[in-house]
Amino acid sequence: MSLKAKVTNKYSDWKDLINQGISELGGVDFSKCNSILILPSLTSSNKSEQSAAIVRTEVVEGIINFIKDKYPEMQIMIACGSTNTTTTLFKNLGYVDITKKYSNVTLINLESCEKVKILLPGSKILGAIDFPQPILIADAVITVTTLRRHIHEKFAGIWETAFHIFSNTPLKLKIQAYMSKALFDLNSLVWPNLCIIDAEYALEGTGPIEGRPKHIGKIIISNHPVAADVAAIRLIGESPKQVPHINYAMKQLKIKQRDIHVIGDYFPVKIDFISYYQFRLFRLGLFFRRFSIKLENFGNLLLYLSLALVSVGVKDLATGRWVSLKESIHFARTIYSKIYEMETLFDRKIVINKHVKEQSVS
Repeated sequence: MSLKAKVTNKYSDWKDLINQGISELGGVDFSKCNSILILPSLTSSNKSEQSAAIVRTEVVEGIINFIKDKYPEMQIMIACGSTNTTTTLFKNLGYVDITKKYSNVTLINLESCEKVKILLPGSKILGAIDFPQPILIADAVITVTTLRRHIHEKFAGIWETAFHIFSNTPLKLKIQAYMSKALFDLNSLVWPNLCIIDAEYALEGTGPIEGRPKHIGKIIISNHPVAADVAAIRLIGESPKQVPHINYAMKQLKIKQRDIHVIGDYFPVKIDFISYYQFRLFRLGLFFRRFSIKLENFGNLLLYLSLALVSVGVKDLATGRWVSLKESIHFARTIYSKIYEMETLFDRKIVINKHVKEQSVS
């Protein structure tokens, strides 16, 4: 396996930078696509583009120009929904003006757009969740982000951007406790075809929103999300093994550090972070949050068991008249081990009651 990431200086306009980077990576073909979704990291509505906490609008417009130059008829969607003021954010950052300038560009508010309930096959942690439909129907995805520190993960880049697909705060808090597994599930579902990290400035300090911008003057381009992040991690003098969600992804994808080749000359730049002991304390906090989620799931499991026992009785449940023992065990393991939205769990309760009613009538 050989994965590549291009690290270059910001010496020309974005369209030329992307063209050159893709050329050195061996190319990215969008010719069979009808639509491309650009997923920029816009994690806060009260941060300026100079803060390094959010992607600069000029980067996204450069991507649009790159696409239009090669695929003039391509439909382009720009999606964001990680804040409660996405509409205001689009307006303040100039994205509304971009749609007026380019007729084939539309803005997608992931907070208010249509959702579809999906159950990820073979998921590590996510159960049935409401997922934004526009992301699922896009033929290709381009993820663009900044280089940031992260208080729970040490680093935030391309792979972490998938976390901001959701605007549901309670769900995001649960996902945060299982960040490595959740990010693997989400990126497996929405795999970026092209990844761009704007490291003109990096965010040092606590991150991933708060901190201080530090000039680095680099741009990272890759056609593989993990390769892009590993290049960025090396750029700040860290090891991928020290970043929990990237270390987990590399193990799951069976990627070795030697498999990732960084093209371009660069020297590691120190980006300040919190102390080792502070970081471990935050990680310990995540451990106890995971423990509390397991307790909540166990409580929900007892609720369903009580409903089943009251509705169909111990004998019918034990003999498999209502549902087979194998299915019961699978259901129990799923409820206990996965993350669900509360609405989804309530739906499951309704389904159980409805099924019991039908069984009793028959």
